[in-house]
Amino acid sequence: MSHYRITPEMMAERAKFEIYQSDKDTKFYWRLWYLDNQIIATGHQGFDTPAQCEGQIHLVIAGAIPITEIIHNYPSDQSS
Repeated sequence: MSHYRITPEMMAERAKFEIYQSDKDTKFYWRLWYLDNQIIATGHQGFDTPAQCEGQIHLVIAGAIPITEIIHNYPSDQSS
């Protein structure tokens, strides 16, 4: 089994956060994608607004790795 190290530079180029709204409770959540097909982290705390959720993402980024993109994946009328 081979192991390789994912560098911060690799993560910055290939990882992105997604903010989405749950169908179950209408709260906003985040997940971290790597290479567009692997969810490598999720936030399980639901937030009332996308801005609150994005604030949590920035705390994760500040404490971990550089990420180049945050994707907002919810209806545009829910953006406040």
